[in-house]
Amino acid sequence: MPVGVGITRTARLGAMAALLAALPPFALADGEPCPASAIITGDQQLAGQARADLARRGVVSVPPAGCRQVRAHIRREGEHLVVSVEDGYGRRSQREVRDLATATALVESWTRQEVVVAMLPPEPAAKPEPATEVVVVAAAPAAAALGAGVGLAIETSRATDGSSWLGASAAGCGRLGPICAGGVLRGAADTGWSTDSTHSRREADLLATAEWPLGGGGFSLTPGIAIGLGWLQAQELGPHHDQTQDTGGLRAGATLALGRALGAGFAIGLVLSVDRFVAGGDASATDGTAIAPTGQLRAGLGLRYGGR
Repeated sequence: MPVGVGITRTARLGAMAALLAALPPFALADGEPCPASAIITGDQQLAGQARADLARRGVVSVPPAGCRQVRAHIRREGEHLVVSVEDGYGRRSQREVRDLATATALVESWTRQEVVVAMLPPEPAAKPEPATEVVVVAAAPAAAALGAGVGLAIETSRATDGSSWLGASAAGCGRLGPICAGGVLRGAADTGWSTDSTHSRREADLLATAEWPLGGGGFSLTPGIAIGLGWLQAQELGPHHDQTQDTGGLRAGATLALGRALGAGFAIGLVLSVDRFVAGGDASATDGTAIAPTGQLRAGLGLRYGGR
């Protein structure tokens, strides 16, 4: 979205809030006017600055008894701020905006018991239950707007048989409510650094994933689970080191990712995971030793776009 458009919408919200501030306030039963009032929660720094800005505009945080109050929650999500507002009548709205000035003007407009018509679709005349709406004010990059994300990572792992592995992975997911559901394709090879094995091994996994992104303020903590198919090939087997054997089966695991937003929808992350064969993967070499480790503990460093 061009910068000029974002500034124009911010200016429109500010002008509308100023116009609403000039309207007569609601009054109490004894004739005393009700002041504009809002409770602000969310990210500590954002909420504190919003309270200060609103106080300078005459919006109080504690209203007199009998006066309705707006509740607003402000948090950072990537390059945008997410503002959730609920008024004293139970009407709700959730918006993505570019900056705190726009967020503050939006909250103030609700404290005046008005809806910013230029920014909201018209609501039905009557509804039996409170309406919930989501309006994107500033357009994000396409993948981030859809809640989709893709990422690449380099990985190292330690297996249950003492071997060390090095590889890479590609992952992607799409948001389904609070969950980011998708998959990961991984490949790795036994480095031979930590064992005296005379044969080489390589593996590949294709797993379905489900992640639960948490956090805010530019950081994310994302636990997840994975399940799918795993394949491993051992080479240079047999007395003449000229045999190859494959094995595979059902593989499952859990992950924990720590991410840091870089801007423009990109984030860098550290991923820890543990996985193992839960079925299959138990083939043996001619000497009776298992060719595949039961499980592995992995650590990866990657770059991600969109999603979480």
